Amino acid sequence: MTEKSTAGRKPNYTDDDIADAIADLRFNGQDVNGKNVCDWLKAAGIAKAPSAEAVKKVIQRVLEREKEAEKRRLLAALPSGMVEELQPGMEELTSHVHMLLARAHRDMQKTTESSLNAANASMEYRDKRIAALEDDLEASIKKAEQLTEQLAKAQKRIGSLLTEREKLKIKASQLATAKKTLEEVVKTFKDP
Repeated sequence: MTEKSTAGRKPNYTDDDIADAIADLRFNGQDVNGKNVCDWLKAAGIAKAPSAEAVKKVIQRVLEREKEAEKRRLLAALPSGMVEELQPGMEELTSHVHMLLARAHRDMQKTTESSLNAANASMEYRDKRIAALEDDLEASIKKAEQLTEQLAKAQKRIGSLLTEREKLKIKASQLATAKKTLEEVVKTFKDP
C-alpha cells in the first residue's frame, strides 16, 4: 500500500517568476499582494491556479531578498574608510544605548517590586479583613443560635403560660359559677 504525500503539488512558478510579477506590478502602479501576483501568473500563462497562501510566502521571501540586496548595494556605495571612521562613535553610541537599557531595566524592576509589594500588602490587608469578617460572621451565627434557642424557650414558656392562663380562666369561671350558686344558696337560707 502506498502512502499519499501531504506536501502538496510542486508549484508551476519559481521565485524569479514572482520577482518578475512584483516588478511588473510595481511598474504598472499596482499593489504587490497575493491576489495581484496570482492574477499576473495566470495572465502570463505560468500557473493556472496558484495557491494564494503559497504565493504570499514566496512574495515575502523575494521582498526580503530585495531588502538585503539593497542594503548590500548601499553599504558598498559608501566611500572607503567611512565605516571604519564611524566605528568608535558607534561603539560609544552602543555603550550609551546599553546604559539606557540597563537603567530602564533597573527602574522597571524597582517599579515592579514596588507594585508587587503594594499588591502583597493589599492582599495581606484583604486576608486579615476577610478573617475578621469570618470571625464576626461566626460570632453572629453563634449569637443567632443563642437567640433562636432563647426564643424557642420563650415560646415554650409563653405556650406554658397560655395553657396555665386557660386553666386559670376555667377555674375562675368555675369559681364564679360556684360563688353564684353559693350566693343563691345563702340567699335562699336568708329569705325562706
